[in-house]
Amino acid sequence: MRHTTSVQARLAALELFGMRFDLEPMQRLLRELDCEHPHFATAHVAGTNGKGSTAVFFSALAAAAGTRVGLYTSPHLETPRERLRIDGLSISEARFDDVVGRVLAAAGDESITYFEALTAAAVLWFSEEKVELAVLEVGLGGRLDATNAVSGQLVLFTPIDLDHTAILGETVAEIALEKAGVLRPGALVWSAQTKGPAAEVLEAEARRLGASLRVTRRSPNLPQGTDWRSTSYQLRNADLAVAAASQLDRLGFPRPSPEQIAAVLTSVRWPGRLERVEIPGQAPGSRPREVILDGAHNPAAARALVEAMSGREYDLLFGALGDKDVASILAILGARAHRVWLTQVPNKRAATLDEMSTLAASTEPPISIAGRCSDPAQAFDLALAALEDPEASDSGRCLLVAGSLFLVGAIREISTDRFGRPERAVDVAIYGSGAG
Repeated sequence: MRHTTSVQARLAALELFGMRFDLEPMQRLLRELDCEHPHFATAHVAGTNGKGSTAVFFSALAAAAGTRVGLYTSPHLETPRERLRIDGLSISEARFDDVVGRVLAAAGDESITYFEALTAAAVLWFSEEKVELAVLEVGLGGRLDATNAVSGQLVLFTPIDLDHTAILGETVAEIALEKAGVLRPGALVWSAQTKGPAAEVLEAEARRLGASLRVTRRSPNLPQGTDWRSTSYQLRNADLAVAAASQLDRLGFPRPSPEQIAAVLTSVRWPGRLERVEIPGQAPGSRPREVILDGAHNPAAARALVEAMSGREYDLLFGALGDKDVASILAILGARAHRVWLTQVPNKRAATLDEMSTLAASTEPPISIAGRCSDPAQAFDLALAALEDPEASDSGRCLLVAGSLFLVGAIREISTDRFGRPERAVDVAIYGSGAG
């Protein structure tokens, strides 16, 4: 069991407070920390899918050109320290405890949420470490998201689709309007929306605020490899990041050169997103078992994941949060799977095994469940053992773990503890080798 400090325990307790959609408490907290108007420029990355990947690409491109960059993302896979990075490296445990402790002290008797505390900690750390540019992945929506308490000069919009409909709205247009709430007058804006209601809403809001909106389209010149960066939806995210980085000089920052762009797009690492892990086989001399980890927590992400698998044969280890469109996600991923294993995501919002089993039986055609286990570690054992079958081994079948980043984080941690791979997410230098 890994060490947990008292500060981290107090932070974890804030998860019981849930979510809040009100910027005033966050603004008061930043005033108390003397961070209401930080000296750094800010880029918000909003949208539905691909926000984290786009934020990583953009941060790496800006850093490659010589800018000191802070990156704030969510959620984390294994530890909240992953969310706060400077020049590609996670914040140290001692520094994390320091800034989070000061945030909790500044909040005093006022209740704050887990996300508000970490957002404020990121702003405080970036301010004290004198980053020049902070890249903030927007959490839920935009207008009332805690990251929106900091005014941004740049905004990147990844594709917008249906997600969190009970909170953000029942249509793509309503959701786009909430996400457009991060726009500021005169901001520089790049969007992956080329058509449809989301594009229309973003265009109208940018025009109303006098923001400069540019729409990106696929570039045939981006470098393509054989891993997660070469998939169509990650190339779309890369396009968006490259387009925004190519205009950094408008904010007084250097632009990355074509050589720097090529180097970044072929070297960036982003754990838990189409991440490939080889697990040693059980029998001496047997083939390694291949595991692919990807969150895919809504239908659009599930469809993109199936496309990225490119017809590859796979078994599926699935778990999801109950407030997601579990039926659609399971139907999309399960339809192509040889075997489906169900487990429960380690989160209080998790869909139960019974709920997922019922949904699997109600799809057309029904999805057969090979096994189910509430404990992700035991479910992982079952799924890995099934890959030892001669039929699965001879076909080169892999195990796809998907449905929630919370599940991916749990399986990642289990795999690292048992097999020493993959590297812990907090220790991954996602790019470069700057400050930690």
